[in-house]
Amino acid sequence: MNDSSDRRVLVAIVGKDDMPAFDEPLFVVETVCVVWFTGEVALRFAAAPDHLAFFRSLMNVIDVVSIVPYFITLSTVIAHHTDDDDYDDHGDHGGGGGGGGLAASSSAAASNKVD
Repeated sequence: MNDSSDRRVLVAIVGKDDMPAFDEPLFVVETVCVVWFTGEVALRFAAAPDHLAFFRSLMNVIDVVSIVPYFITLSTVIAHHTDDDDYDDHGDHGGGGGGGGLAASSSAAASNKVD
């Protein structure tokens, strides 16, 4: 699989309806809260005398694991928007519209599947 189809498969997994828009008020509130919480965890990690002991604490592991899904979703959305911009800038997309959405992503995933 090439890099472009990898991103499309990832977008197909997340789903078109699950992708937040950057201008939605709740997305902005969630982003502010996650950034604040990430900063708090990072400061606690930096201030910990023993960094290995920091990750031995179950509460710290839960804090870190609770942050990860947000950043995975955010990176998927950014990659999708970047992919759409690349297609729009270079005219490499076949047909109308940007990246083609979920239907095109599923088609790309199916056509690149190795048996």
